[in-house]
Amino acid sequence: MASSGPPRLSKVHKQRLIQRFKRETARREQLLRQAGGRQAEEISLKVKNRLNKILRKFWDIKIRDILEVEREMPLDQLTLLKVLRQLEIPSSASAV
Repeated sequence: MASSGPPRLSKVHKQRLIQRFKRETARREQLLRQAGGRQAEEISLKVKNRLNKILRKFWDIKIRDILEVEREMPLDQLTLLKVLRQLEIPSSASAV
């Protein structure tokens, strides 16, 4: 009479399977960590590159100041360059 269930495995065979699964899990875990590290480095480089593209004269300008000037200007005249010029005028007048 043939058994209809799954084949029986010996204790040694089971231990080998468990060890193989543990090794495979560790290998995949390591690959995921490496991929995460590479992604973190790439993101860091992208942020640094974007920061390096900002001109020195804009370093001291705060986003809050830009938003305040934008709210005061009519929509038809609103451009970033106009807002930045508007911010530069009071700073040079207050220095005199």
